[in-house]
Amino acid sequence: MKQQSPYVHIVHSSATRVETGVFAPSGVLYSNTPGHHALVAARVQPERYEVLAPRRWGWIEGDLLDEVQDRVGRLIACQHDVGLQSMLSDAHLRTVGLRYVSSGDSQQLDITLVGKVFAPEREAAHALALNWFEEISLLLPHDYSLVPLVSEQEFMRHSGQALLEAPSTQTAEIRRFETFRLQPRQEDVQETDYLVYPFLWHRHAMEQVWQVMASHTAPAVVSVTLRPVYLYEAEEFYLGQLYEAATEAANSDQAAERIQGELAARIYADYLRTWKQPYLVRVQVTAPDKIPGALTRATGCALAYGSGSGQEDYAFPGYEVLVPDAEEEALAHKNVCLLEMNDWGRDQAAPPYRRFRYLADVRGARCVFQLPFVPKEGIPGVLIRQGAKHKES
Repeated sequence: MKQQSPYVHIVHSSATRVETGVFAPSGVLYSNTPGHHALVAARVQPERYEVLAPRRWGWIEGDLLDEVQDRVGRLIACQHDVGLQSMLSDAHLRTVGLRYVSSGDSQQLDITLVGKVFAPEREAAHALALNWFEEISLLLPHDYSLVPLVSEQEFMRHSGQALLEAPSTQTAEIRRFETFRLQPRQEDVQETDYLVYPFLWHRHAMEQVWQVMASHTAPAVVSVTLRPVYLYEAEEFYLGQLYEAATEAANSDQAAERIQGELAARIYADYLRTWKQPYLVRVQVTAPDKIPGALTRATGCALAYGSGSGQEDYAFPGYEVLVPDAEEEALAHKNVCLLEMNDWGRDQAAPPYRRFRYLADVRGARCVFQLPFVPKEGIPGVLIRQGAKHKES
């Protein structure tokens, strides 16, 4: 049976940031372009354990989970269009969002995949959004099924859009921890001493987030937004600067400076190796009036507390929670509602380094973009819609 087409939610904007393809000393240059944002959404339903188990290649349950998550990583990787690499920017702002949505009146969570495109003309935006949905339906791992939200009412409710657009909500953003490497004297700190840690991977990281959402009595949305972009040559040069400064510090005769230099050099070397086709990443938490502290802490720890496997040197680098002030609220609201990437709030980095806090490779994007895997006995305290008990052949 042919799948129904999703409802397309279209919002006009008089000024949307679009990359010009130019990198200046102040960072990436943008043009303010009028046009239409078109969003489509579908609930993601994981297949049941008894359906997945016979498919695994490995001999233990851990192998089954690893295989599922590897396929999710490939879904993320497929969001990059290699044909755009020479252009350095995507005028259509193709962006994928993953939202965990709780109503506050039950333990049921909606796991919703949201796609956004942008175009000057309304009809073009509508067509591009439907094309995106058709493409994502083909790329989605077979461990999951998509149930499109086909009416405005379904879209507003199950994607969390109604809550996100409500005027009385509060949104906070979870950001990677940034700092400056230790120097013998505070006045010796240089721009090149800047260090931004990655988010870290753990296969069960989001379970605590889902449990907090399912048990809380008020609605909430945790939003993950990924936008495929490309690294400018100038940014690669600046990454090299940070790496060289860290390598120099790693040869210091002072223990603290030497250890931090060694750590920073490994982190920046990894960025240089893997950020050829990166993603801009944002993680936001939204709730009515005031966000529960337990939810922001659970989300931050989910992203900053690694498994320890190969990450022992920074097993818990930390995170930062930012809440917009009155002047920043409009940008933060636009980001979460329209899957945008506007800059707001404080960053310690010098302008050429500013994007580094928000860039990630596929592995880093997978840390935040986690589709649920429901074990045989379920996730304690959380109800997630799943596929049919028996799949038709």
